[in-house]
Amino acid sequence: MIQSPLPRSYPWFIGALLLLPLMITHDSLWIDEAQTAAYSRLPDISSVVAKLDADNKTGSLSEGLMPLSMYLAWAWATVLGTSEWALRLPNLFYLAGGLAFIWRAGRSHQIPHLALLVALHPFVWYYADEARPYALQIALGGAHLWAFLKLFETSGRSRKAWLVFLVAGLLLCASSLLCIVPVAAESAVILAFAISARWKPTRFHVMTAAILLPLYLLLGLFYMKALAGASSALKLWEFGPSNIAYSLYELLGFQGLGPSRGELREAARSGSPLGALFLPHASVLGGLVLVWAVTGGIALKAWCQTLRSTVLPSVLVLLLSLAGYTLLGVVMKFPFWGRHLAPLLPFAVFAGAGMAAMARNRTTRICIVTSLGLFWGASAVSIRYAPRFTNDDYRGAARFALEHSRAREVVWWAADTSGARYYGLAPAEPGIPDSFCYSVRNNSTEELQALPQPRWVVFTKADIYDNNGRIMAYLQDGGYRRKRSFTSISIWTR
Repeated sequence: MIQSPLPRSYPWFIGALLLLPLMITHDSLWIDEAQTAAYSRLPDISSVVAKLDADNKTGSLSEGLMPLSMYLAWAWATVLGTSEWALRLPNLFYLAGGLAFIWRAGRSHQIPHLALLVALHPFVWYYADEARPYALQIALGGAHLWAFLKLFETSGRSRKAWLVFLVAGLLLCASSLLCIVPVAAESAVILAFAISARWKPTRFHVMTAAILLPLYLLLGLFYMKALAGASSALKLWEFGPSNIAYSLYELLGFQGLGPSRGELREAARSGSPLGALFLPHASVLGGLVLVWAVTGGIALKAWCQTLRSTVLPSVLVLLLSLAGYTLLGVVMKFPFWGRHLAPLLPFAVFAGAGMAAMARNRTTRICIVTSLGLFWGASAVSIRYAPRFTNDDYRGAARFALEHSRAREVVWWAADTSGARYYGLAPAEPGIPDSFCYSVRNNSTEELQALPQPRWVVFTKADIYDNNGRIMAYLQDGGYRRKRSFTSISIWTR
């Protein structure tokens, strides 16, 4: 295709980059981020290796299945420090590089605004503000998108695209075991088209694949060993249709327009009807549904054009990846969520923008893209500023517990201990004498009765820290009442 003139496409890219600094905050770390922070505070690289091995042997944490992500968290921390802001800052560098690839992909397909659409997407805003691997995966997904499309444009002849595809794929797989699914889906689509179109690999293609294949195999061996631990952290929820529905809900940009993740989690735990949560947001959610419906209708109407474009391979990647995750859910009982689809976000936005570009009427094309940008922008602003989307306030809860335990008042900490330690609180395990702060998690009634009676109980997420209901029963039987709350964390006393 003929590329758009550079002066016309650069403003879209610059606009996307200007949004990046607005995405990160100094907000408290939550549970998952505290696990990353634990790696970032290790003294040296050998300690990172040892912790990865230990996490995989115990099977208690999923971070052992994210080797590259944890190495990078430690490496960045040696330069930037370990404050909340510093732990999240690398996300901006990753996303800037990813947006450069996405901009180039959009420019060569007459979608110069593609990078800005991605930067407006609430999925990006949500995960840019987390010290987790998802921003890195979005960025590598952007590099993969460019290489994927370039290989189709050149019938596989582009050396640069082939090298980027292999290297970005390796880095994606190293960032998390679960990224193997989208990388495998993209590879399968390329292989199918290569065979059908009789692409002829050159000596360069064969040699680079041969050089990088051992690295893929070594990574595979690492994961095979790690999976022997069968991480229980991945099995807190049962797999079901809700996993697929919520993943698409996030991937298509709805998450900031409806109820928060905490509200949905609590409704699922308590069995409350979800309809009551979505009803107040029905009008704005319905508007985005309509935009997507019109976009899909245009693609169906222009079916012949769809078959000839690179939108079809991108949609196939999305469908194959969802099928792969669904298979994992059915066979391995693995409950995937939207964040696990991070490498697919650039493909989803490209598919949506590509389908909109098939409209014959220029005004229709402009209206659809503008509507997507406005809905996604509103969703992103909500994610960034609406109080209901604030993550768990471990900073406030830990400071409260620290203050009262120093005053020699007994505190029970029914929450994540990594989050507590990050903020200077060191809850003791039951059985440790002369302590005023104890870590309690899924204890039996006898274990709770053996502990000193608490003046304060810090309590959150019963499905994780009180899955047998004993802590809540203790609180109710002892006449404890909720005294105050931090975001997603309650303080009980009597």
